[in-house]
Amino acid sequence: MGRRSDRRGMTSWRAAVTTLICLILGGPATAFAGSALPTRSAASVDGVNSATPETAQVTSATSSAIAFIRNSTLWTMSPDGSGAAPLLATVGNNDAAPSYSANGTKIAFETARFSGGSPDIAVVNADGTGLVKVVQNAREPTWSPDGTKIAYVANRDGLIGSIYVANADGTNETRVTNAFPASDDQPAWSPDGTRIAFWTNEGASGLAIGIVNADGTGRSLFDPAGANWRAPAWSPDATKIVAVRSNPIAVDTALFVVNADGTGATRLTDGAFADDHPAWSPDGQRIAFDRNVSGHLQLFVMHVNGTVQTNISSNATSDSAPTWRPASSTAPPPSSRIAFVRTFEIWTMNADGTDATAVVTQPNGDSGPSLSPDGKKIAFTTGPSNIAIVNIDGTGLTTIVLNAKEPTWSPDGTKIAYVALRDGLIRSVYVANADGTNETRLTNAYPYYDDEPAWSPDGTRIAFSTTEGDGRVGVVNADGTGRTMLSPQFVTWRSPAWSPDGTRIAARQHDPNAASELAIFAMNADGTNVTRLTGGSNDDHPSWSPDGLRIAFDRTVSTAQIMVMNADGTGQTNISNSATADSAPSWGIVRVATQATSTTLAASANPAVFGQVVTLAAAVTAASGTPTGSVRFSEGTTTLATVALASGVAMTTLTPSVGTHTFVATYEGITGFAPSAADPLALTINRASTELAVKAAPDPASDGAPVTLRASVSVVDPGAGIPTGSVTFFDGATALGSSVLEARLATIEVVLSTGTHTITAQYAGDRDFEGSTAAAVTLTVQPSAVVVAVTETVAVSDQPAVLPAAVITVSEIVGVSDAVAVLPPAQISIGESVTVTDAAAVLPSVIVSVSETIALSDAPTIGNTSVGSLVHVILHAFNTDSAASLTFSTVTSSGNTTLTASLTGLPAPTGFDPATPLRYFDISTTATYAGPITVCIDVTPLTFVGSPHLFHLENGVWADHTVSFDPLLHEVCAIVSSLSPFLVAYDATPPEARIEFDAETRDLAVFGTDAGSGTSAAPVVPTVGVGPGRERRTYRVLDNAGNTLEIVIGVERDGHEVHATVIALRYNGGKSLVPPQNDLAFEWALAADATLRSLEQRIATGVGPDRQEVDARFDARSDTTEIKVKGSAGEHRISRPGLALIRLGTDRGVLIAQVPKLAAATASPQLVE
Repeated sequence: MGRRSDRRGMTSWRAAVTTLICLILGGPATAFAGSALPTRSAASVDGVNSATPETAQVTSATSSAIAFIRNSTLWTMSPDGSGAAPLLATVGNNDAAPSYSANGTKIAFETARFSGGSPDIAVVNADGTGLVKVVQNAREPTWSPDGTKIAYVANRDGLIGSIYVANADGTNETRVTNAFPASDDQPAWSPDGTRIAFWTNEGASGLAIGIVNADGTGRSLFDPAGANWRAPAWSPDATKIVAVRSNPIAVDTALFVVNADGTGATRLTDGAFADDHPAWSPDGQRIAFDRNVSGHLQLFVMHVNGTVQTNISSNATSDSAPTWRPASSTAPPPSSRIAFVRTFEIWTMNADGTDATAVVTQPNGDSGPSLSPDGKKIAFTTGPSNIAIVNIDGTGLTTIVLNAKEPTWSPDGTKIAYVALRDGLIRSVYVANADGTNETRLTNAYPYYDDEPAWSPDGTRIAFSTTEGDGRVGVVNADGTGRTMLSPQFVTWRSPAWSPDGTRIAARQHDPNAASELAIFAMNADGTNVTRLTGGSNDDHPSWSPDGLRIAFDRTVSTAQIMVMNADGTGQTNISNSATADSAPSWGIVRVATQATSTTLAASANPAVFGQVVTLAAAVTAASGTPTGSVRFSEGTTTLATVALASGVAMTTLTPSVGTHTFVATYEGITGFAPSAADPLALTINRASTELAVKAAPDPASDGAPVTLRASVSVVDPGAGIPTGSVTFFDGATALGSSVLEARLATIEVVLSTGTHTITAQYAGDRDFEGSTAAAVTLTVQPSAVVVAVTETVAVSDQPAVLPAAVITVSEIVGVSDAVAVLPPAQISIGESVTVTDAAAVLPSVIVSVSETIALSDAPTIGNTSVGSLVHVILHAFNTDSAASLTFSTVTSSGNTTLTASLTGLPAPTGFDPATPLRYFDISTTATYAGPITVCIDVTPLTFVGSPHLFHLENGVWADHTVSFDPLLHEVCAIVSSLSPFLVAYDATPPEARIEFDAETRDLAVFGTDAGSGTSAAPVVPTVGVGPGRERRTYRVLDNAGNTLEIVIGVERDGHEVHATVIALRYNGGKSLVPPQNDLAFEWALAADATLRSLEQRIATGVGPDRQEVDARFDARSDTTEIKVKGSAGEHRISRPGLALIRLGTDRGVLIAQVPKLAAATASPQLVE
């Protein structure tokens, strides 16, 4: 396919001049500061085949600019067309197709300045610096929404016109379309980054719109018959596509909008002109395009429904191919502020009632403020009746007119109208210059008096209230002529206010037949079509919003408050919510000089490892002052967090998954400071290192007896998390077996031969954790013990499970500790009686007769305790999963040792609770021993809080002899001097915590409390696992004994709304103590300025008749928290002014809700102050 020779008769590869428009939502605030274009010094140009360094006039950062193509060169200018200058000095290089990056800091464009002929793709900073070629022999660049990639058109591999995608620096080029012999052109990335639209000549009738997934899969066509489609552009919400449709038969080239699936095509322009290159505004409300007007391409903007088509070029040059600068890089609109009176002082606040600020606080009975049109000054009545002017920041207070009141600014800000008594007349309307000079009387209707002047938006007329006709609204020309009465007679009209478009007047009406009723009405500017807006609650002083969509007024019930409603009277909202009296609103625009800002993004560690908490810190700076507002942290199209700036810095913490992540920090901007975005930060997360430890027990072991091998995997700081996968155990180089990790622990049982064994283990690692090898341990396996032969025969009669299958005669038995391994299955002579310690494991299972009886009980808990030093015995309690191990210092006479477990025993000592299920462990032995005994109880089947303790009953009293607790091997050990009952119990005052919503940070906060000392710790910093739109926060609270309370909270974000739920509560890594039927949630929403808009705190515990629910809802608009408590006592409601917070606290492992104090009749046991 050629270089667009089919387009508008253009024969060059890019003859059309391309213009880039950056319009600001809601107003003309600028995105680059200053209109001058200072000289930029020469600098080297990086990149492939870089050209000679260039110098040019560059525009310093402001909040609005237009980039465009003039004479095949990239230029910039102010939105009004002034200050036009080349962004790059070298001209005539066939620059074309500029495209702003997502954060507005860079421009990608076509250019021949590197090759001298064929187009390449270059990227340049928005200020003209840093020019670099990124892709050779390519055209039509378009940025991905996250700013990390560029899609473009290139001819590669003998193909023509295919879509390619590469990194923003040109690396890693990948072809995503291949429809040879058809060609594809003009790619447009979907707002979510998942799809790319383009036009292709593959259509049945010619050109069609294609859509393909960003990875090249899923190609589809939108190809209605009888027309050509091209130049697609996505709507910001990705639901629609605007495109050019040309009908070759009707010679009709017009703009249409279709659903993203190709349905519902709707015409936007009439096709009388050659309309092309549509582009959506960032807010999705307008579409820019170019149109051929008398042979010149001009830029137009229209509403999305095709109405109000406006030429914004209006010049003799050719402007084309508009592209809107992303909304995230544009400055916020001028601040809409309301000046008002609070207890006879002048204040201002935002239109939503936030940021109320005193301007004049001297106690002079101030009233009637009026914002100047430029938003820089306030005129007001001070003292008994003088007019003063003050700057919006409270400086420059000056009295300009004496003996006058009720000032109002002319629309151009050069004059002030007011009311005064002069020349013996009663109140009349006067006009003077803004400095008080050149006073002129406009009205003189003696004996009537005129009050409350209000300029028309065009400055030609002044409305006022008058006592003429029992109180009406009058209008007079600005020169005093043409006095006319508008409002009906016989009711009193006051406080007129013009709508911004001059078509309506709002005023307060008082019906004398309803003495207490004052209401706001609106009428046409000629007095017709009078419409009631408020119900009559003593309403007064209406003031229109600058856009004419709303009206502010004051309403007095018990005290005056500022209200705002829609222009039709609906949606009446109290924005004061103040205990003081607020009145006389004046709504206007406060224009604040906007400074350029610079945002940088850094990570606390890069590279980091899995589980490591990484802090992303965004610093926003400006030439003067410290920017405020918020920073949005994102990865791709997913917003991770929006954080308010503190001293110019916003931080968020996260624990990303293994791999490379690209994060972007975008400063949203605020009045006075333009938005900016940091360069994308590539953060590498490596697998975390691990350490592996192995243990063999018992040690020493007996020949033929099972040996338990346990390996525990721990994560090396700063990594964190729970490794998965498997561990393989080795005896030297011989693999013994593998086991899957459960809670960081792997276990196998093996039988080893007599001798010394070198035991080690290897952890294979998983996706998030590196493998590791344990240090070797030495295990000794001993042969069986011996018993000396004797001469007398012993008769044995007992159970089938105990005795041999045939009479065996032993002449000399050497060491019967495990007869299965020792005694041959043949008859041998027996001398004297032989004590067999573990009959089930020792003897075969058939009855025989011998001459003398030895009682051998069927007791699987018997453990042979042989003579020797450091004798190790493993015991299992009959019919339970309880187990224990003992190590005797010295055994002087062998015997049997047994373990039993029961549910009865002395209560746990004060301050401790027994582990569950409740078990008392009784260990006894017939062996004779000396020295201390180490007793270890396996706590695997037990549930406890904190670290377990092993108590030994001594003289009827529990004594704590705990020496160690191994959470990996699940053993608690004690050293005792005698055997008697044992009990596993835990500290009844484990670490505690509280969870609450922090109104200052507008997020959850967790505080640790050491219940033993009662002291509160600092807020706990969680580890955060990151997923698309959600977090998994884990807070860990420690007490002085090293016990861990782990609180897991799931957090999901949807724009400015956040939902948080308590998922689990664990002590020392145990099972969650939060039942699944509990609902422990917080939901909050933030306003655009990051202030708290609403908060819902929902706590529900228990089931059936024990179910208790608390629901607290805070609404910033009413500044009230409504609390509902529902339980066995019924449902009760209370209302609290301001933000009433519910706290979640732990009480010995149970979550309880702490709510504002309720009456005793409504309180329930777990709802406490």
